[in-house]
Amino acid sequence: MARIVYSRKPLFLTLFIAYIISSYIIACFSFNTILYGTIALLIALSYIIYFSTRPYLSRTDSIAAITLTVAVLILGYITGLLLNTVNRLAASLYVLSSIIVYIAIIYGVTRYLA
Repeated sequence: MARIVYSRKPLFLTLFIAYIISSYIIACFSFNTILYGTIALLIALSYIIYFSTRPYLSRTDSIAAITLTVAVLILGYITGLLLNTVNRLAASLYVLSSIIVYIAIIYGVTRYLA
């Protein structure tokens, strides 16, 4: 993870933005927040994907960046569940399905890159 230092500040800023967006999606959990929040989250995640494919990063650094991103998203979802007061069941099902997908993504990426 030594080469992540080259893009440390933009990466952590993007991770913080992804944390805020993911917790906001789950805390409000309406159609508009899911729609616009997912679009904003995809924009933030596209930067992290761009960062992970830089030529000066090794495979382990890319795996570390992707794993850190998934951990931040799951933490944001849990924070949103704690703040949610209206649609707890629907939000928790959304979080559960998202976590399953993220774990599958991490497994696939680590099997491919490692």
